[in-house]
Amino acid sequence: MTASEVGIDITSGASSLRKASCSDCIMSAGFITECSTSAPSSDQSDSSSGASGEKWSHQVIGPDPWAKAGRPEATMPAAASPDRKPRRSGRRIVELRMLFSSLSSLAGSGYLLLQVNRQLRWRSSFRPRSLLKLEISLVWPTVLALGQFFLYHRAGITDGPMQSGRKTRDKKPTMAEVAAAAGVSQTTVSLVLNNTGGVRVSEETRDKVRSAAQELGYFVWQRNNVGSGSIRCIGLLVDDIESNPLSLTAIDMARKRAWANDCVLNVLPFNSNRKLEKAAIDLLLSLRLVGVIYQSFYTRKVELPKALRTQPIVLVNCYSADQNVPYVVPGHRAGAYVAVEKLIAAGHRRIGCITGAMEKEASGDRLQGYLSALRDAGLPHDPTMVRVGDWNMGLAERETVALMQEDNPPTAIFCASDRMAIGCYEALKGMGYKVPQDVSVVGFDGDPVGQHLTPPLSSVHVPHGAMGASAVDYLIARANHTDYALRNELPCDFIERESIAPVAAGRLQKVARGG
Repeated sequence: MTASEVGIDITSGASSLRKASCSDCIMSAGFITECSTSAPSSDQSDSSSGASGEKWSHQVIGPDPWAKAGRPEATMPAAASPDRKPRRSGRRIVELRMLFSSLSSLAGSGYLLLQVNRQLRWRSSFRPRSLLKLEISLVWPTVLALGQFFLYHRAGITDGPMQSGRKTRDKKPTMAEVAAAAGVSQTTVSLVLNNTGGVRVSEETRDKVRSAAQELGYFVWQRNNVGSGSIRCIGLLVDDIESNPLSLTAIDMARKRAWANDCVLNVLPFNSNRKLEKAAIDLLLSLRLVGVIYQSFYTRKVELPKALRTQPIVLVNCYSADQNVPYVVPGHRAGAYVAVEKLIAAGHRRIGCITGAMEKEASGDRLQGYLSALRDAGLPHDPTMVRVGDWNMGLAERETVALMQEDNPPTAIFCASDRMAIGCYEALKGMGYKVPQDVSVVGFDGDPVGQHLTPPLSSVHVPHGAMGASAVDYLIARANHTDYALRNELPCDFIERESIAPVAAGRLQKVARGG
């Protein structure tokens, strides 16, 4: 390897090596230098020439033991400065250590040779030439060590790879020094430099920590950013993918968006099994992880596993008690409000509601949207018009029959899910009512099956795909240290089809009379 390949050129003005002739080129432990002479040019100062008027240069043509890792150029130790006097004490220590090492090696080799001679004397197949080869193989390390010692001594090198029994290398800054310079704790430094999610640190403090770390030359190893080489992964933990196929829309959109950014989406369902969830998290943390998407089938508050609290994470269709954890959920309440508002705009004043299971947060939000729309329109709330379902068709069908058997039945029914709207369709058909001529029906979720009903079902679309895509966009932006405004609540768009019609004149008069 040549000096140009190594990329290092140390001139005599920057080297502490004593000037010598070309025959004095030295070899030291771990590196080789060679000298070259040339006549000095007229514009060169006398400081770069020797006593004979020749210019001397030294080139490192082997690995530089003093090169600092991570820097493109090697730097000589402080003792190599020409303005600094050699430290004789350090030189003596180096010489004594090398001499002691050489003598120890020689003594050990001699003792080993003595034992070998004793073992080989009785062998009839003993050959002096074999013994000579063995002696040479055992003695050459000692000869090399002695040669290095004398070469060091002759070249006048005062500081070798070791000084005072310790390796000499530049002192690296520590996290404690960064914390002291920024006036914060070491924990804060770690949180800022590792981009830990779920913590509240002001931008001013983050800037102070980054500035202090940059001035001191302190850095931490981090996972590579997206797009800088090999494929990375985004983990997606989901509690259930069987109950509602609509949740797969979020997963599919997240997969497409991740792949567009050179990432693979790893989907790990754990079906509310804590042991399986922990195993899935351990698997994700062993990968080159950009971040984690934690998705819930039902909109709810979740308790984030401890192992994920220090990872880049975003919650989908759920949220945490810690407001610092980013999340994205659908606007259930606003979506229900718009759906009931559409029915009111069509002239309906008697509107029934079939909710989902009330232990689910989405059911409460959609019911509140229904009640808010009635209140804002100045319509009275009749408790008999609200029926509790369980998200399934069977119970919704029975509750629809109960609503239509009231003395003053509704002219429109708002169902909190499309599945329950299908049950509502079946009940109305069985009772001889037509949709939408007799009763208008609106669903919720945006299930694709709704468009294949007769008539096609008007529904509120839950943006599962948009939630998955925005979660990936947030993690990618965070990994690339770019800004991304994550919207915590995405709107649910109303899809109007053919299941809504103006209330019939006769039905409207009956409703106005209250019977």
